[in-house]
Amino acid sequence: MLRPRSFRLMLPSVLLSSAARPALLACAMAGALTACTVGPDYERPETPQPTAYRETVTGDAAKDAALRTEIAADWWKRFNSPELDSLIARVASNNFDVRAAMARIRQAEGTVVEQRSALFPTVSASAGRTRSETGGGTTTVSNGNFISRNNISSNYSAKLSASYELDFWGKNRSAFESAKASLNYSRYDKQTVLMTAIASVATDYFQALAYKDRLTLARQSLKDAEDVLRGIQARARAGTATAVDVANQVNVVEAERAAIPQYEQSLAQQIDALAILVGLLPEQLKIEGTTLNGLAEPEVAPNLPSTLLVRRPDVASAEAQLIAANATLRNVIAQQYPSLSLTGSYGYQNESLGDLFNPASKLWSLGTSLTQTVFDAGNLQAQSDVQRAKVEELAADYQKAVVTAFADVEDALAGVKYTRDIRAAQEKATASADEALRGTTGQFQRGTADMVSVLTAQRTLFSAQDTLVQSRLNYLTSIVTLYRVLGGGWSVEQTEAQAETAPVKAGG
Repeated sequence: MLRPRSFRLMLPSVLLSSAARPALLACAMAGALTACTVGPDYERPETPQPTAYRETVTGDAAKDAALRTEIAADWWKRFNSPELDSLIARVASNNFDVRAAMARIRQAEGTVVEQRSALFPTVSASAGRTRSETGGGTTTVSNGNFISRNNISSNYSAKLSASYELDFWGKNRSAFESAKASLNYSRYDKQTVLMTAIASVATDYFQALAYKDRLTLARQSLKDAEDVLRGIQARARAGTATAVDVANQVNVVEAERAAIPQYEQSLAQQIDALAILVGLLPEQLKIEGTTLNGLAEPEVAPNLPSTLLVRRPDVASAEAQLIAANATLRNVIAQQYPSLSLTGSYGYQNESLGDLFNPASKLWSLGTSLTQTVFDAGNLQAQSDVQRAKVEELAADYQKAVVTAFADVEDALAGVKYTRDIRAAQEKATASADEALRGTTGQFQRGTADMVSVLTAQRTLFSAQDTLVQSRLNYLTSIVTLYRVLGGGWSVEQTEAQAETAPVKAGG
């Protein structure tokens, strides 16, 4: 059966005892040699980009253009909630997903150092002593008996060795470039995780306040229903209301009472979810805010679509993965070419420790080896084909990430625009329902309206108020979503600048 084989062509090595030390010098000079690279250069895939967004925030293109400013990195402060600010301040250091992403960055930094080390010679030092015994030594006679004594000797050595692979085809350089691109991916991914966590904290905090608002409404509605019930019971005792009227209002009261525990449960669960996001036990988190009405509602509009790709860390992550895969493809292709290595050593060897470092004890060696795979049953070619397909896959993923980014912005713009319109309409509907209830209640007290009208007006107002809270929540959440899909104030330049101020260090 045929087996994959490779041959190694060894050029003559020299082992001399001499005062010269060209071995280490040759290995050191090898690092200065310029290598060529094989394989395709990276090219960003062509992806169509819109010249403008279809949706607008205000409906007025001129006003939207005036709103276009750079999103601040602390955009959440525009909601004017100190409690929200304090919660988000905990995310960068306490959020579990962010901490895991930071650990992945440190792993990637270690890989960069590991791959970079292949571009330099490897130098090692050794020192040792060997003790040996051989036969055929002296023979003496003692008391008529022959005694043979073997030769025992010691050998001391101290040596410095170096090896270096000449990166003619850019194999090691490509592996290094792939590692650097993977590090960038980890950095961008961490920003994606952080941005998502911050947006989740904001939306969960708003949701908790919304449950508090709905709980307040439910308790007030219960109080109003109980007041009406007492009035109906008084009228029933006076003979102006029936037992059916009383029973109908009791049904309303109990229905209102049953809604309260549901809101309390939802509020508790929302606070628990928020605690996990900021890295706390549920019992450690208390939400002091009581209503959505105290929050500011910032206006935000996107910059030009051409700037979005450098504002979205998920898009940058997708491209970094593609760059890393392309560099890996170059590395795989380079492995199909011959590999030339240099080895050298310089040191001392002597049977006497005292004479070890005498000039006569010096020795050095220089060796070269050329390795080329002759037959591997198509293994390297298969690796190349697999990696090419991987590059094509990640190119499609990158193009999808770009298109998705633009679609996200369009959806978020539509969300802000239409949830604001819905909230405005719901505010009018709630005001109208409140006015209707007051009028119906007055008519009932004057005896010109029946109980059914009062009950209907009560239910209509409570439903309108509850829907208004939800519409406010949806509007605030849509603003957070727009901030997030626009990149949350992040940029590629920002991350690159931070990386330059904190470079990867070996052994760090």
